[in-house]
Amino acid sequence: MVTVNILVADSDEEARYWFTSQQQGFTNLHRGHPGQLPPPIKDIEQYWAPAEKIGVERMLACSLVGSSATVEAGLRKLLAELAPDELMVTGHVFDHEVRLRSYREVAAIRARLAPDFSA
Repeated sequence: MVTVNILVADSDEEARYWFTSQQQGFTNLHRGHPGQLPPPIKDIEQYWAPAEKIGVERMLACSLVGSSATVEAGLRKLLAELAPDELMVTGHVFDHEVRLRSYREVAAIRARLAPDFSA
């Protein structure tokens, strides 16, 4: 089984913006300040220190963030490389409607990929 963070938005840029909430959340954990998922920010680079960035990127290494095309290509590659029997998807997004749209698009991507990865 593989678990992957997925966030799909209309564009790669928009998805990266919404993903900053999760990046901040993990940064806060590194700082010893866990809490609720914070709202997204425009410049994550101003939020974290270089060492924090490295740690958070390691923790979020199995993440696909971007447009539908970007995420579909990344998921296709991941499934081909790992050939998991099961895939779990998680997506921590500050805005509920954006999170629902992302999950709907993940379902559509899954439907498009199913013929290539079904047993």
